[in-house]
This record gives sequence, C-alpha cells and structure tokens, in this order.
Amino acid sequence: MPRKITHNTGFANSTCGTKHSTAQTKEITTTATSQRNITNNLLNFITITSFRFRGQTDNTLKYFRLSFFIIAVTKKAIRAIRVFITAVSASEINFCAKICVEAEMENKIELVVSRSKASYKFRADESKPDSFENNWKNNSIDGLALIRENKIIFDCKCQSVANYCFGDMSPGDTVAHGDTIAPGKFTLRCFVEPRKFHGEIHAICDTIDIDGQRINRKAMQTSANGFQNGRWLLHDRYSFKLGRDTNCAWSAGCIIVSSADLEAFNKVLRKNGIKAGDEIRGIIVEI
Repeated sequence: MPRKITHNTGFANSTCGTKHSTAQTKEITTTATSQRNITNNLLNFITITSFRFRGQTDNTLKYFRLSFFIIAVTKKAIRAIRVFITAVSASEINFCAKICVEAEMENKIELVVSRSKASYKFRADESKPDSFENNWKNNSIDGLALIRENKIIFDCKCQSVANYCFGDMSPGDTVAHGDTIAPGKFTLRCFVEPRKFHGEIHAICDTIDIDGQRINRKAMQTSANGFQNGRWLLHDRYSFKLGRDTNCAWSAGCIIVSSADLEAFNKVLRKNGIKAGDEIRGIIVEI
C-alpha cells in the first residue's frame, strides 16, 4: 500500500500542520503515489535505454546525468533571478519612495533678483573710461528677495551688474560689463568656502553671463584654452583694507550686498533649515 505522507503535528490525519478531511487525505495520498510512479517510470526508462545502447551505456548515463544537472542548475538560476528581480523591485520602490519624500521636503525657498535697467548705466560720464571715479552711478539699486510659499521672508538692495570692469578685472567679451549674470534662472549653492572673501558667502551656478558664456556647477567659467576663470558669488562689499564696507559695491559679475544684509540673509537661510552645500533656485528679472 502507498505510504501516507503525514507529520506529527498534534493534529489527527494532518499534513504539513493542516487538518484535512478524509477526502483531502486521500487526494494527498494519490498525489504522492503519482509522484512515486513517475520517478519509478523514469528510472525504468533510463535502465532500458542503457541496455539498448549497451556499449554506449556509460555515455548515455552521462547524458542523463548531465541533463538532470542542467535542469537542477536552471531551476536554481530561475530562483536566483526571481529573488534578484524581487530585490531590485523592492530597491526601486524604496528609491522612488525616498525621492518622493525628498520632493515633499524640498526647500520651497527661492531667490529673486529684480534688476533695474538703470543699473546698466553705471558710468557717471559716458564719454570717460571705466574707473572707480566714473563707475559709481546707479549703484546697488537692484532688489534681492528670499521668497517662501509666495511670501517675502527677506529683502534688501544689491548690485547685480558688473561695474568693476577695469584695472585688475578684465572687461567682458562683447560689452565691458559682459560678465554680468544674464537675466534668467540660476542655482545658489549656500555657504561655500569663503577663501579671501568676508563673511559667509554663496556660489552662483548653472547659468550664463551677458556675453553668453556658461557659468558651471563650480560657479566658474572655462576659457577656450581650458583655464577656469573667477568665481561668481553672492557676497558683501566689506573691505579688509578699510575695515568696513566700501561706499559703493564693485562687482566683477557677482551679486553684492552690504555686510549687514549678508549677515541677516544668512540668518534667514539657517532659520529655514538651509545648511552648507544646500541649493536653492534663483532667478534674475529685469524691471
């Protein structure tokens, strides 16, 4: 008689810990008998085939063994692939969930610079060359504002046009103030290394200047010869030589505010959770 496949689990007539009716037990017994018959038939087939091939018996058995080996390896490979796909799917789900969470938590602060067209008229006398004595007109008349959820949380005056386009600072390629950041979008990377600048400064990235030259992720430009030029920053007009702010803001392309305004600006950023390396969206509009 066929052997009934049961486990001692404390249940009467139980199979795998589950209580079954007489009909279910009979079905399980029939299934086990069927599986055993298939195995016996397969062994008989191998034996008969091996006798038919006589001298080729060893090779035949090798082929069968190889076939079983391939089948076994294939099954394991399929299981491994299923596990891998499941893991990758879970990883993708976790990644997407993380992106969604970060998007929800993304900084809602934006920086808006309102540039007056009068800022381009920085020469007191258009007939004279660019100099400290001549390029002081219409200084720091542009607006700078931090906006969060359509509310202004900080604002001050700034200089956003490159009026320092002489002497140590080279003029632009198309116009003298060509290194001025062009109207449009940019990225502000907050609290970058100050180097020789005063206070806590910020880098202006991913934009172009009026000459049409790209300002890269490092807030720099790369010349045709492969040299990197300057850093476009948001900084103050403090002079270490004078020990105070200069009377005018002298920009070679940077956005410049007073030292008091930069300090206040940074306090607002920190109050809103901005830390070193964080980036906020910025835009320059002409009015």
